[in-house]
Amino acid sequence: MVRSTARSAGRGAARRAAQRERVRRDAMTPAARPPSSETIAPGVSCMLQQLNDPEEIDLGILDPHVGDTGDSNDAGGDQPYQPDEIGRHPSDPAGVPPAQGHLDDACAQGGHTRSDGNRSAQAWECGSPASPDGGSWSSDDPLVEEAANAIEASHPGHVTGVNVPMRGSDGKLVTDMDIRTRNAIVQVKSGTARGIVGQMERTQGSTADPVIAYIPEAKHGTVRELQRRGYLVTQSEEELVEILRP
Repeated sequence: MVRSTARSAGRGAARRAAQRERVRRDAMTPAARPPSSETIAPGVSCMLQQLNDPEEIDLGILDPHVGDTGDSNDAGGDQPYQPDEIGRHPSDPAGVPPAQGHLDDACAQGGHTRSDGNRSAQAWECGSPASPDGGSWSSDDPLVEEAANAIEASHPGHVTGVNVPMRGSDGKLVTDMDIRTRNAIVQVKSGTARGIVGQMERTQGSTADPVIAYIPEAKHGTVRELQRRGYLVTQSEEELVEILRP
């Protein structure tokens, strides 16, 4: 029994030794690389081929001597596209729009001067329109028109504009200046003067010039609130004209 067990153990050891030798021999034996195989799908290969060999597009020939009608006597001819001109056909691209620029500071009025030299808000008043007779101002708001002409009558040339847009340094509209004079801005409100407080705040916050509220029909509470906030207020046209004396 002992001998049989020993013989079996010896045969097992011999088999394992033979396997190790075979593995070592196979690992040390040179072998050729297998042939390469196609790894790109046929559909993908076809798309790549089309990209590498695109179909040619016939753009024709630019002939400056032949016009749109095909007649050599047509003086128009095929001309290169000029970006600053409008095309002659609806399908032609439109010309480049004119450049946009800022107005010269010579036309700008008001605004707080900042450290970089710019103003916090400006109103451009070059050539503010007057009525054809050259001596009176017109406005959609009758009270603005009446007050502006009263100031102009007492101080000729002192009014520089009515209903003038006031824009911030970013170009956005801040408010309208109802009456612009050479030394102040007048904001006019009829009736109960609804919204006058906010308008005065927007205006004064965007200019270093004095801002006057002219509210002839407002209640005393509105007048007191504006005065409490430090604004100059009047309900009299005569007083307004006197305040604005150059």
